[in-house]
Amino acid sequence: MKLSGIYGIVNLINRKILIGSSTNILRRWHQHRWDARKGIHPNDYFQKSWTKYGEESFEFRILEDCSVSYLLPREDYWITFHNSKNRDCGFNLQDASIVVHSDETRRKISEIKKGTVITTEVRKKMSDAHKGIYPSKETRIKMGIAQKGRICSEETRRKIGAKHKGKIVTEEVRNKIRKSLKGRIPSEEARIRMSNAHKGKRLSKERKWV
Repeated sequence: MKLSGIYGIVNLINRKILIGSSTNILRRWHQHRWDARKGIHPNDYFQKSWTKYGEESFEFRILEDCSVSYLLPREDYWITFHNSKNRDCGFNLQDASIVVHSDETRRKISEIKKGTVITTEVRKKMSDAHKGIYPSKETRIKMGIAQKGRICSEETRRKIGAKHKGKIVTEEVRNKIRKSLKGRIPSEEARIRMSNAHKGKRLSKERKWV
């Protein structure tokens, strides 16, 4: 049976704790152990402690069971409660709503991906594998909470704009977008944001006739 909630992994030697949340706590614990045993845990600080003291020095604890919509706020509560972002008290690198890899982790990821070229055939297989797959309602809620309040920097906006510049949206894609939006009524706040975003913009001749 799946259990959604907050968990802690405690080093029984120095009493430091790693706080986390999951829609399936026990499966998440198995993932932590698998990564740590392989020496590839995404949290370098936790990995070093695991390697130094050994698996038998760590204990898994369920701190609280809660619904998916409360996972991140409750995880932040327990991180604060245990002061686990403090290196003297725990292994957490940031608040639950902020996903940031350490410099060492980013370096490892970069080295692994360096020189990797994804062929057209592989891209097609990846695309086919994801067709028809949609995040569950629980996943969408958690993603929404994590993204809430985030604002893209000007540099990020510029990169996104440059990436999409010159792209042509096919009629098939347009129809899919229309179908997915059919019946949706944007909130007053969304209407204001959309209006502000388009202020001063002028449509090209091509866009006017689409």
